[in-house]
Amino acid sequence: MANNRNNATQTDISDDTVQKVGMALGQVTHIREEYTKRLALVETDDEKEAVASEAQDVMIQAVSEQGLSVGQFNAVVSAAEEDAELGQRVLAASRAV
Repeated sequence: MANNRNNATQTDISDDTVQKVGMALGQVTHIREEYTKRLALVETDDEKEAVASEAQDVMIQAVSEQGLSVGQFNAVVSAAEEDAELGQRVLAASRAV
């Protein structure tokens, strides 16, 4: 059922939303890279959990700063994975970061 919803949504995604998702995706990618390096430096499970939690918070903030909810962001990213043209539009916007 989720696939049907994503297929219907793909045609409804505005250029503005694609730009916002692309910008957020670029930021999320950078955040993941940064926090992956930080995770490699910590030793205890508690430290790893704290770094992972901080990374999650920072990624949510990056998405929110674009005026999107995490649900909206995830829905467009999922649709972009299914629709090559939409995927290219999102990737082009993400490279502008």
